[in-house]
Amino acid sequence: MKVNALSLALALRTFLLGKLKQFLSENSTLLKKVFNQLENITIITSSTKGRFTKALTKRQKNRLSAFGAQTVIARDVEFCLR
Repeated sequence: MKVNALSLALALRTFLLGKLKQFLSENSTLLKKVFNQLENITIITSSTKGRFTKALTKRQKNRLSAFGAQTVIARDVEFCLR
């Protein structure tokens, strides 16, 4: 089966909307706004380590937790503070 970029983008958008449906309605926000708030997260990696260039804001942590990534983000933030 051949998948073009538009089909892939539509599938990804549908998946994200499904994951964030409750979060978006509870916070009266749009998917685009969530992505804008997450846009400036940068992680620097080397062969053995990775870290955020800046600490995550409370809002960014909230958005990321909506994806079910709370544990991973908390662990990575803790790693950055070492």
